[in-house]
Amino acid sequence: MIHVRIPEDVVNEIDDLRTGETRGAVITAALREYLHRLRQVQAVRAAAGLLAGDHPPQWRSEADADAWVRSVRTGWDRSE
Repeated sequence: MIHVRIPEDVVNEIDDLRTGETRGAVITAALREYLHRLRQVQAVRAAAGLLAGDHPPQWRSEADADAWVRSVRTGWDRSE
């Protein structure tokens, strides 16, 4: 557990807008969302450039990608 100083206007807005949740629950949910977003940014940065260089032929253009997706989907049985 930690103690955090939060500006009064932010606390008042939390109190005005929350519905049945405690301040702690609201703040915890917000921090979890923030951490999730940071992890996503880190993952994107870590993956940046992985596809640089030689791209698969089906990625050369939007039309090539569309044709590839359509060819893959033709084998799908939609009745399942």
